[in-house]
Amino acid sequence: MAASYLPLPASCDMYCFSQDQASNDQFGFNMCWARLHSLGYGISISEDSACDSDVSELLVKPVQLVRGDELLDHEFVNILHALQVIHFYCWQGSALKTKALNVHRNVLKLSDKDKEKINCLKSVLLNDEHLVLKVFGSMPLEENGGICFDWTGIVAAIAAWEDYVTKLSKQIHLELPYWRMHESIYTVQLDE
Repeated sequence: MAASYLPLPASCDMYCFSQDQASNDQFGFNMCWARLHSLGYGISISEDSACDSDVSELLVKPVQLVRGDELLDHEFVNILHALQVIHFYCWQGSALKTKALNVHRNVLKLSDKDKEKINCLKSVLLNDEHLVLKVFGSMPLEENGGICFDWTGIVAAIAAWEDYVTKLSKQIHLELPYWRMHESIYTVQLDE
């Protein structure tokens, strides 16, 4: 149960979105990747993956976050894990800024070869960028110029998200017997 907080992706079809709701992703996009893209992030797959790889294989591989010409040197279990941390950061960003002061981050500059690999991956996961912008909106203002981005908050969000989800997991395990017995969930105090 050490890593029970880590998300496991569902079938590839669950993350595929196309305008006509077709079952194949030929004319749509991967929702996890599209949401990260709309928030100003990209992904890099740590392992060597060809651009013609099956999308379902890509969803379960370890990834790293990319923004602009920078790569965060932290490996997420899969794209869903990265997306959950970014959403947590968006939700708790202001609270995390005070915790981020003593956080160590390692950010690497992307080489031309890395950028090419990321663009190749983008072409596999994103077939219709206009549809992505229509569904999720445009990039954040800071990406369009102005505010300088700093990875420190994201690094703080990684640890804070793990802590938050671990507590939720414990709470669910404590309350589940009550649900089975009474079909109701009671508030159960966690001993910290």
